[in-house]
Amino acid sequence: MATMLYHNGPAVSVLVAARNEETNIGACLAALLDQEFLPERFEIWVGDDDSQDHTAFIVNEMRKSDPRIHLLPISEKRTGMPGKANVLAQLAHYAKGDLILITDADVRVGTGWIRTMVECFTPDIDMISGVVTLYGRSLFAQLQNADWLFFAAECTKKSDAGQPVTALGCNMGIRAEVYRSVGGYENIPFSVTEDYELFRVVTEAGYGFRSVLQKEILATSYPVRSFADLLRQRRRWLTGSFRKNWRFILSFNLNGLYFPALILLGIVVSWPAAGILFLFKWLKDLFFLRKVYDKLELPYTILIALYPLYTVVCHFIFLFIQFDPIPVRWKGRTYQ
Repeated sequence: MATMLYHNGPAVSVLVAARNEETNIGACLAALLDQEFLPERFEIWVGDDDSQDHTAFIVNEMRKSDPRIHLLPISEKRTGMPGKANVLAQLAHYAKGDLILITDADVRVGTGWIRTMVECFTPDIDMISGVVTLYGRSLFAQLQNADWLFFAAECTKKSDAGQPVTALGCNMGIRAEVYRSVGGYENIPFSVTEDYELFRVVTEAGYGFRSVLQKEILATSYPVRSFADLLRQRRRWLTGSFRKNWRFILSFNLNGLYFPALILLGIVVSWPAAGILFLFKWLKDLFFLRKVYDKLELPYTILIALYPLYTVVCHFIFLFIQFDPIPVRWKGRTYQ
């Protein structure tokens, strides 16, 4: 067990939504239990979202040796909502902490996660969002990881400038009193991007928000396995309430148009001019990304040099999936 801190600090409730996570939930809970935080000052609530595997069994076995772990079977009938928002809404009713921290069953956090998250709640900050890195050595995994880190760094930069973008649902925290003051998940519009919806109502209510790019609250998750899965992931992110953020939509579509704009520039003006602009963006993005990796003390390889090309192509393809009328499929469920 790591060093215990915060004898007189705020009490913390960690909420974990889990659906068919038998391969991940054990490692997730082990990481949460091994925190640099006084054991009596935090609890862990796991919501078993109708899992069809051994998720609940594993959680129950771990509960036997540590009373900080609690398991709640989830039913849609209690709130009338589906998905993760339903899980978190029910778990929040049982949370006794002054602060509510939220992560996912397929995520692992470092030993300083709770301690550092607590430290980020200054008097003028009521909700925070951390950063996520992805496992994997394959080219596809490393490019996804670079994309997540680049996005997190951009969110932090905009947050510091007073223009917050969103929160990451697998690594975020909120004051319990603020969560309840905005009505909780059961009283805000449902969205498959539930993290953004909570972020939206909290910031619109005038509460303070901050994105944090710091290695102590770095969480680790897994990349998607195929490009088809990537398209489904981004389709979910672009669905529903996320479209209410005009700044994000403008930035997203401008990024998507960058590649065809270069092609048009090459045809109308000159290909060398288009090439120079592309090279400029390539070097600018790599320089920015290198600083992010260094700040988080993460290893990187030469493969990261392909990230600017990856993102240009992906954003062009993603430009069209926002208009796809096909319902979103996520965690084995379909959402209109």
